[in-house]
Amino acid sequence: MQIFAFLGPARAGKTTAADALDYELRERGFYIERLSMAAPIKDGMARVGITKAEKPEEYRALAQTWGAGRRARNTDHYVNKARRAIERIARTELNDYNKLDRDDLLSCWDETAIIIDDIRYPNEVELMRSLDATVVWVEAGERINFSEPFRQHESEALANRLAHDNDMLEDFLDECGGWVLDATTNTADMATQLITYIERVWFGVFSLVGGLSAFEDLLDGLEDEDDDTDAPF
Repeated sequence: MQIFAFLGPARAGKTTAADALDYELRERGFYIERLSMAAPIKDGMARVGITKAEKPEEYRALAQTWGAGRRARNTDHYVNKARRAIERIARTELNDYNKLDRDDLLSCWDETAIIIDDIRYPNEVELMRSLDATVVWVEAGERINFSEPFRQHESEALANRLAHDNDMLEDFLDECGGWVLDATTNTADMATQLITYIERVWFGVFSLVGGLSAFEDLLDGLEDEDDDTDAPF
């Protein structure tokens, strides 16, 4: 299993890059799972009938308020939800692999690639690092207007700091084994960058987590840490 996580300021092109990666990996025989750290919030917004397309400012403001409130009660609330989702995907992949192996049908098996396009907080980065994810900084350059009010929210703090401090960004990427995607050009060029990375590092490399050992330590005692797992957002 491979995990690919995109980090960068809002509107930098994280989802566009994730969509391009999704397409290229499917073309190369990967099974794709798309995850979002903010999925519980997005689901809650859908239930109250507020869409990002119709009311972008109201959507963003309410989503930030909900997220901040939940994190105030438990800073790892959304991290724990994502961790459980990844663990379920890993178990499913392992079960599929073992079944096909028993039936001598491994030629039909596709490695799973998890793509996450909304990494924002340090503890989310730490989760990605602990799972050996590839963290990609989406560099949008001067296309981003950092004076917009919503960028002062805590969810943009990490991206704001990294965007304004090249040394910090370089150290950060060294620590998590990440790399920079130049999103200052066009979508086709972004896809080319992703293809180059895939062919150099991923293509033909199958690294199923044996026994899910990378996840088991993280999941120990999780129920005790997060007593509102079933909260709607």
